[in-house]
Formats: sequence, C-alpha cells, structure tokens
Amino acid sequence: MVSNVSTGNKTLGEKQIIKKLVKVVTVGVLSLGLAAGIGGTKSEASASTKPAGSNFLRSDSIDDNYRMVQDSKGKTIRAKTTAKVSLKKYNNTFSYSNVSFVDYDKVKKVTYKTSTSTQAYTRASTKYKLTARNYKGKLVNVKVPAKNAMTKHNTSWYKDSFSYTTYVKTKGKWVKKTKTATVYIPAKYVKKYTSNVWTKYTKKAKGYFYTPQPITITLKEYNKVAIGMTYKQVVAITGEKMTLSSDYSWNETVYDDDFEEVDEITHTYRSYEWEYENDVTYDYRFVDFYFEDNKLTNKSQSGLK
Repeated sequence: MVSNVSTGNKTLGEKQIIKKLVKVVTVGVLSLGLAAGIGGTKSEASASTKPAGSNFLRSDSIDDNYRMVQDSKGKTIRAKTTAKVSLKKYNNTFSYSNVSFVDYDKVKKVTYKTSTSTQAYTRASTKYKLTARNYKGKLVNVKVPAKNAMTKHNTSWYKDSFSYTTYVKTKGKWVKKTKTATVYIPAKYVKKYTSNVWTKYTKKAKGYFYTPQPITITLKEYNKVAIGMTYKQVVAITGEKMTLSSDYSWNETVYDDDFEEVDEITHTYRSYEWEYENDVTYDYRFVDFYFEDNKLTNKSQSGLK
C-alpha cells in the first residue's frame, strides 16, 4: 500500500523552521526594547477601568513618566483623573484612555483698588455724592475705604457694588440699616495692581496606565503536557486558550497493491502559541504547541518559570 502526501509549496519541516526563525528574531528585537507591543495573547489586561483620582503616565514608559501638574499653590504634583475611565489595550504592558484632569496655570491678573478712603458718588459725576444718615439722623457723606476693589467704568471713573450703613427713622427711632448701591470713584483715587494668580483649569489628554497582563502558563504546567495529547487535554492543564498561529491541511491518497486508489484521508496541522511580555521588567515568555490530526507532536518554550 502506497501513500502520497502533499503539503503545498513548503514541507511541514520547512514551515516549522521558518516559524522558529521568526520567533528568534522577535525575541532578539524585544530584548533591545525596539518592538514594544509585538506579540499576541488572548489574556486581558489586569484592569479594564480606573477610578477617579488615578495617576497616569504621559506615554508607555514607567520610568519617571507620570503626568505632572501644579496645585492651587503652585506645587508640582502628579495629575489625577477627575472621573472613572474605561481602558483600551495599548500593548501587553500598558493600556490607555482619554482622561480629564485638573491643572493650575499661573495667570497674570490685573486688579484696581482705591488708594485711599475717598468720597463715593452715585453717578460718574462729582455732583452726585452718596450720603447716608448717622445714628442721630444727621446727613453724612459715604466714603469707600482704601484697598476696595473697583471695576473700570471709563478712563475717568471706576465703579463697584458697595454696601454701606445708614439709619432710617422707624416709629420715632433711628434704626440701623445696610444698603447696597453702585458707587463711582474718580480715577485719580484708584491704583492698578498686577499679580500672578494660580488659576484652575480642567484639561484633557491621552493617559497611559501600567496594566501588565497576568501570567497564565507556568513551567510546571508546561512539563505536564505530553506528546500525543489533544488540544483540549493541553488546555485542561494550562488553563489558557492559546492563539492559533498556523492552520492548514493536506490530503493523503491511499492505494492498494495494484496501485488502485482506494481512499483519501485529510490530515490537519495546527500550531498554537502563547506569549507574555512585560516591557518594564524586560520579561518575555512564550510557548508553542504543534498538533497533527489533533495530536500533540512537538512543543517548545522559552522563559517559563
């Protein structure tokens, strides 16, 4: 009985050699830190959300890379998210999200204040003095105290909503009352002050979070996996569904002793891989399992602990 097996343009051995060469190159590049994010796995990041108040990074690097801001007193601190955020996977070590955070910027502020205690006016004219009654009912002028904040009305006058005390006669007695009026002060009695004030702003940026994937396959589990096992038996040991990296089939034609075709058998070849990568600790691990007709024929690993 004669078998004729065809695997296409490349033999099974050639395909395995090519795959392993690619794996070796990938590991070498990762060790130089040049290929962050290469490698797939079905393992999820350690957290899919982050609560309000979380610190975050400016990029996918843990080294002194936190987003820094100023607080209300100008002190440099780590930025914190103002709301809960949902994370998206960036690579096997970091996740990201668009975040909002509070920052204080130094802003030049100009204020106007009275330079001395001065007469208040009800209009922008010296003809209209603001007056009140004292506790004896005597008419007196109302003055605005020094350092009272004012708003520019025009080049000659400044104004303010000002509260003052007066007395009102009620049932034969002078009763104290507080009134509020818009008062005007001549510009010559007002001084300009300039200061830098830490002003609050809510800002937005892309934030990165350190979320290394969990390690799910150990060296002990790998050693329990034996040649001849099915894919389900392997998964039952490792507890991890690997990524299908190669899948193809070929037909075997079966002949009798007279070279007459009597049957055709379809064979399958599948390879699965699992990878773990931590760019911060430069920890890289991988496992490969090779199955023919759903039976494990070969396995390899690197970095398992």
